[in-house]
Amino acid sequence: MTRRLFHMALLCGALLAGCGVDANKPDLHYGEVPTAKIQFTDMPWYDFGDRAVSTDSWKSISIANTGTNTATQLKGSFYLSVHFSFKEGTFPGAGGTCGEVLEPGNTCSVVIAFSPQYAGTFEQPVTILFFDGVSNQKATGPYLRGKGI
Repeated sequence: MTRRLFHMALLCGALLAGCGVDANKPDLHYGEVPTAKIQFTDMPWYDFGDRAVSTDSWKSISIANTGTNTATQLKGSFYLSVHFSFKEGTFPGAGGTCGEVLEPGNTCSVVIAFSPQYAGTFEQPVTILFFDGVSNQKATGPYLRGKGI
């Protein structure tokens, strides 16, 4: 019986199939602490183009957790911006699918609104705040651009 378990352990280690290893999760290296990592689509820029003052346009942006731990306490911010916001004002924006938790390997979306309050060209990054399993983090990007006319 001992020899059989030894051979199964060798086979399991060689094939990683059916042995409790999830091929969809990133591998950890020895001593590495599992942490969440947030990445965005539409990097590095998204341009809303020219928009009439006080009109809205929207963009859905996907966010992925490419880390090895669950991202928790997700929330978004547009520091002091009057031109960019989450659609209808709060994270993740009306129609967005992000919540306060994002598991490793999963994606969700936020919906960003551009509503220029006066004429001019405006730029602002999307900022997502989250806890990566070890400490509070801030993921920034893409930069949004739009022109009020």
